[in-house]
Amino acid sequence: MLPHSAQLLLYRIAVRLYGWLIGLAGFFHPKARLWTQGRQDLFGRLKEGRKSLRPDCPTVWVHCASVGEFEQGRPLIEALRDRQPDLNIVLSFFSPSGYQLRKNYPVADLVCYLPLDTPGNARRFLDLLDPALAIFVKYEFWFEHLAELNRRKVPTFLISAVFRPKQVFFRWYGSLFRQMLRTFDAIFVQERSSAELLEELRHPRVLVAGDTRVDRVCQVAGQVFDTPLLDVFTGSSPLLIAGSTWPEDEQLLIEHLKNGALPNWKYLIVPHELTSARLEELQAALPMPSIRFTRSGREEAESARIMILDTMGMLSGAYRYGRIAWIGGGFGAGIHNVLEAAVYGLPTLFGTRYRKFPEATALVSAGGAFPVDTYETLQQTLRSLQDATSYERAS
Repeated sequence: MLPHSAQLLLYRIAVRLYGWLIGLAGFFHPKARLWTQGRQDLFGRLKEGRKSLRPDCPTVWVHCASVGEFEQGRPLIEALRDRQPDLNIVLSFFSPSGYQLRKNYPVADLVCYLPLDTPGNARRFLDLLDPALAIFVKYEFWFEHLAELNRRKVPTFLISAVFRPKQVFFRWYGSLFRQMLRTFDAIFVQERSSAELLEELRHPRVLVAGDTRVDRVCQVAGQVFDTPLLDVFTGSSPLLIAGSTWPEDEQLLIEHLKNGALPNWKYLIVPHELTSARLEELQAALPMPSIRFTRSGREEAESARIMILDTMGMLSGAYRYGRIAWIGGGFGAGIHNVLEAAVYGLPTLFGTRYRKFPEATALVSAGGAFPVDTYETLQQTLRSLQDATSYERAS
């Protein structure tokens, strides 16, 4: 086993190499460019942004990787604001997609990027924020920031966490990451199996608290979502919503539309990435005409069979229009949020990489979700759901 000092040295080299590589990638990739640009003069902008904080009130810092983690942390952020209106709430993101979508989030007093995880950056960041409390959501573990919080004796919590046996924390070479876990004053996990893994590491402060996304999707389902163009597009037709799709998901859907589209159904496709190039590529690949939400009027929406929802922040509310949902990501790193569709009682379909998500495995076991690996499986599942009894059992 490598000594702790050697692991820390390798970690610091890897972090700096990551920063250098993503800077290089910024010349070719828009998201990498946003990552780099968002951190230019970050501390100068933070110093200016601090002026919006109330000087005599404590600051709570909430950190999220991206949009999905933000949605998990959101119920807690809004509960903190409701219960203690004078708190300063600072929200940070690692990913440009999270920051770009929520940089004007009104509940937070300040929204910013997390700087690259170096000792100097962590000290400067915390000097500026001076948090009384820090909350990390689900998967974010940055050694220098956590160590600096620990040195300053700032109470630090991890919420909505999920742990699996194959993660680095439970490997022989994972001592540096196990040390990160020990910096948290308490870890709130989604299910009992995660708690048992941490108990094997003798972490003394583990609580099973469930998934905060359940609170969030119930909150969204209870809100008014008035979108006239989607009303017109859907009309009285049943709607299949394909949410947060990647090219691998879309290839299967394209084959379905080409060879076995459901009669009288309409399709709403919501790609995970909304760059002009991706949207044009998708429209060109579809076997029948499609319209884009941001470029269409009532007449086009009424007659169209396929609409691409090309704007961020609407998917969770749009699921209420659907009858069946396809959840993207199941042929890559893992599926996106199935709860957003399930809260409306929609049978959900997705690719085969879902097993590390407890909510997805629970839905599959309950008969409300269906893993799909081929076009034939997709067609068979969709045909089955045309039967009223089968649909009712799955919804």
